[in-house]
Amino acid sequence: MVLLGITILAGCISNEETLEGLTEEQKEEYYNQYVKILADLKLEYPSVEMEITTFDDFLDENWIKPEKFRENLVDFLNNGESVYK
Repeated sequence: MVLLGITILAGCISNEETLEGLTEEQKEEYYNQYVKILADLKLEYPSVEMEITTFDDFLDENWIKPEKFRENLVDFLNNGESVYK
């Protein structure tokens, strides 16, 4: 079983991908999408235990578009590493 720390992975992104100036409402929407993405990926990768940090502990520099969040996770799950441009 592999344990994947989502906050660590989300924190390994380039500055160009981070989103600044999100409202609390936008952050909540993104976070809900992250949780759904994670739930979907748990079904696709049942041997990997994945968790996401709580909303309140999510750092400002970790907010990225949900599509990019999923892309980064899938890249990591398939390749064991992620390449961020």
